[in-house]
Amino acid sequence: MSPSLIDSLNDALRTRELVKVKLGKKDDVKPKDAANALALATNSAVVQVVGRTATLFRENPDILKKAGALPPWRR
Repeated sequence: MSPSLIDSLNDALRTRELVKVKLGKKDDVKPKDAANALALATNSAVVQVVGRTATLFRENPDILKKAGALPPWRR
């Protein structure tokens, strides 16, 4: 994991809250371990890992939301 990857992921989580990340096939690390490492580095939560795709969530209080709206992964 490079610092530029972490910065890009932080920017995406800041603007979208919910982000899908495609993990490389050449990595020796298991997808769940890689997703957990990314979540720790970006202060986010792993929503799910399916195959080699991880979904991360980090709430941004600055984004306007409707009252009583469902979380992004339940819409």
